[in-house]
Amino acid sequence: MNRIVVTPPAATEDGTEAIINVPVIPGGGAAGEGIITPSSFGGGAEQIIQAPGLKASILAGTAKVEICGRPCVMIEAQSDADQVVCETPAIQTTASVSQFTIEASAAITGELQESTEGIGALAFDGLNLPGARNSGSNCYIGTKFEGQNESRYFVGVLEEVRFFMGTYPDKTVFNGNLKFQGSNEDFSETTGIIDIFTVSSEIHEGWNYYKLNEHMEASAYPPKYRYYRLFNAENNGCDYIGEINFIGQKVINEDNETTQCDIVVSGDDIESVIIPDKVEYSVPATPFVESISPRWGSVDGGTEVIFTGQNFNPEAGLYTIMIDEAPCTVTAATTTSVTCITEPRTCTCANPETEMTIHMG
Repeated sequence: MNRIVVTPPAATEDGTEAIINVPVIPGGGAAGEGIITPSSFGGGAEQIIQAPGLKASILAGTAKVEICGRPCVMIEAQSDADQVVCETPAIQTTASVSQFTIEASAAITGELQESTEGIGALAFDGLNLPGARNSGSNCYIGTKFEGQNESRYFVGVLEEVRFFMGTYPDKTVFNGNLKFQGSNEDFSETTGIIDIFTVSSEIHEGWNYYKLNEHMEASAYPPKYRYYRLFNAENNGCDYIGEINFIGQKVINEDNETTQCDIVVSGDDIESVIIPDKVEYSVPATPFVESISPRWGSVDGGTEVIFTGQNFNPEAGLYTIMIDEAPCTVTAATTTSVTCITEPRTCTCANPETEMTIHMG
């Protein structure tokens, strides 16, 4: 539990109370020391923050709670005028993504990096054209992922790079010269820059796709860098680049199986405050499914389904499993498997879906 001691809440125009600042923040443990809330990397643990008026401020859109930079969404039904209960968000680290997937890969980006002001913004505006012009020599267009400090920051774990080329007059400017690079240091520190791939004669107008596992040694794949860019030493070597997509996952650079995240309360009328308490995410606390058997069953129900995986809770009563919107009654659970019996399917279910919820209490 987290505790925030605040000055008396202020009244808003509609009569609700709103927190106005957060001058003192003891932790939720005895004598005000910080405590740790355990959570799976998938999130879903309940975090309690005691603060009169905070619920009203969140409902009014003037305050928020974040954990590791992600929203801790308030559970309104469990929150009241004196405390907020929110659900820990899912996060990913370099350690967790090497073992399981929490979020699917997608186009990710951060802060624009460009060698000359104005040439890079067009590459991340969602439009294929127009492309960059007059980019000069030693040009680059890329991104930098945000961070709390120089030792704790986000990196992009990339699977693919895509970029769109407009109509260009001379392929030789790009062939053997346009490079995709990564680094965990500012690009001014050239010793830390790694060439991931170099564009060759395959470059063409329109979208170009580069699967990184086809261009990297297995030991180096996937790349995990804070900075990425397309670079060309040739004059105007970034011209005609109209759009860039980095496909992958944005994760915290943490190689340990356990990582702790700060809890931050901030808002329009609240000083941004880091609470002494923390949320601890760990691989052992994260259940994940490796296989489901059988892969099909009768629509009339009665099929025994076995989920096999790791880090399951052995208490069968903690599970809620839905298959195609119908309950699957759990009959047994261990740390590596969960067994349930399907009920008759009642939906047409154009997009079949299986959902397992573990209530950790």
